[in-house]
Amino acid sequence: MYNPDFDINSPGVKVIIVGPPGIFTLPGSQTTNFIQVCSLGEAFNLVLDVAGKNMVRFDDPIVDMCDNETIQNLDNYIQMDKVGEVSIDSEALPYLKDVSAEVTMRNLSFDQEPEIEVDGKPATAQDVENKQWDEGSKTLEFKAKHFSVYKAVAASAPVIDEETAQSGVPAEETRLKAWIFALIGAVIIVTVALILRKRKIGVE
Repeated sequence: MYNPDFDINSPGVKVIIVGPPGIFTLPGSQTTNFIQVCSLGEAFNLVLDVAGKNMVRFDDPIVDMCDNETIQNLDNYIQMDKVGEVSIDSEALPYLKDVSAEVTMRNLSFDQEPEIEVDGKPATAQDVENKQWDEGSKTLEFKAKHFSVYKAVAASAPVIDEETAQSGVPAEETRLKAWIFALIGAVIIVTVALILRKRKIGVE
C-alpha cells in the first residue's frame, strides 16, 4: 500500500535490506514482504506465515518491527513451526505484548473443536474471541488479544465420577432413584401397618 505522506528523509522510515528467516518464506507462505512495506513507510496488516502450520495477521500497524536485526532473527522471537502452537517472546519484542492479531492454526489432528491454552492455562475472554473451527480442513481461527504462547489442545472430557463410570448412569440420577424407591418403600410399609391395624381392631 502506497503512503502519499512517505518521506525518505523521515526519521521514522527505515530501509530494510533483509528478509525474514526461511521458515517464514516456504512455498505457499503469505508472509509480508518487509522490504516493501517498511521501505514505503508502512507496517499495516503485517503477516507471519509458516505454510501448512500457523499464520498470524496483526490488526494494527507495527512500525517497530521494521528493523533489520529483528526481521533477520524473527525465528528467535516468534516460534510458529509447531502445528497448533504460536509463541511470541513479548519480553524481547515488548511492542507485541498488547497488540491483537488474527491467528490461524492449520492441519490440526483433533476430531472435534479443540480448546485454546494461553501460557499453559485455559484461554478466557480476555485472551481470545471470535473462535472458529473448520472440521473439514482441521483449521482453527481466532483473534488473540495479546501475545505470549497460544496452543490448541484437545477438548476436555466431561468429569465422570467413579459411581457413574461403573454404572453408566450419572451419580445424581442414581441417588434420586434411590431416594424415590426408599420413599415408596416407606409408604408401602406404613400402608400395610395401617391395614393390619384395622384388621386387628375389626377382629376384637
